[in-house]
Amino acid sequence: MSTEKINTPMEAPQVIIIGSGPTGISAAVQLIRSGISVMVIAKKMKETYLNANLIENLITFPDGITGPDFHKVLRQCVAKYNIPILNEEVILIQQDDAGFYIRTNHLTFQAPYVIVATGTKPKSLNIPGEDLAVSESRLLYNIPAIKPEGKDIVILGSGDATYDYALNLHQTGNKIKIIQRTLRSKSLSLLQTRVSRLSNIEVLRNYEVTHITLQDQKLSIDCQVEQSQNPISISCDLIFVAIGREPNTSFLEESLLNALNSNESIKNLYYGGDVVNKEYRQIALAMGDGVRIAMEIAEKIS
Repeated sequence: MSTEKINTPMEAPQVIIIGSGPTGISAAVQLIRSGISVMVIAKKMKETYLNANLIENLITFPDGITGPDFHKVLRQCVAKYNIPILNEEVILIQQDDAGFYIRTNHLTFQAPYVIVATGTKPKSLNIPGEDLAVSESRLLYNIPAIKPEGKDIVILGSGDATYDYALNLHQTGNKIKIIQRTLRSKSLSLLQTRVSRLSNIEVLRNYEVTHITLQDQKLSIDCQVEQSQNPISISCDLIFVAIGREPNTSFLEESLLNALNSNESIKNLYYGGDVVNKEYRQIALAMGDGVRIAMEIAEKIS
């Protein structure tokens, strides 16, 4: 695909899908089965499910399936249905007379129907030292394809993702501390029980992280502990942040973003999966969204 800037919008298929996760691929499969042309645009396949130690609530996998193995299943669907995926980052979607105008870093398109299935992006800590640790690849928001081995790791958060990260990373000989601001964890009790059985994972509660420093190739995390006057410093090699996620919608033109935030529907513009499902971020729901939206579009087109 050419990387030259194109000023005139390119002829697009009937439906453009932004995002190549469970929602986007499910929608693409359903639309192709209905004889409708599609294009998926996604920067790259870096979905949140890749962080999952085990996905257990998909009834088609009674023994559960790891995030990377689920990724392989999606890739098999892409190959079987010959789903066209353009590896570009969408930087703008806005309405025009032809429907919708979509601009990536290098290309522009017009399409009558658009499905936004871009999922979420991680929330940052917004504390001193975070940006430096990120720039040095010492603070991460997702688990890398090649897991660290034999490291001292701190995971910040208290929800399902935090405990899932710990269960995922402990397998490669890492020593892990979970640091959470609250006494109670927000994670499923099932995940907490699994973590409690592992000797190389420790949970620290009521710790407020205030500062991160990097010195002599070691990270130091300053924490204020409840009912303690003096801060505590914790040393580690890597930090993983899992304090929550927010919808990935920065590419929406202002009027479209305002409409989304006020629950106003825009004709022929659809949202599905984690980008709109708030706390109900589940693969099964995301897949269902994709199929439902595709069926609605197919009915309109037919």
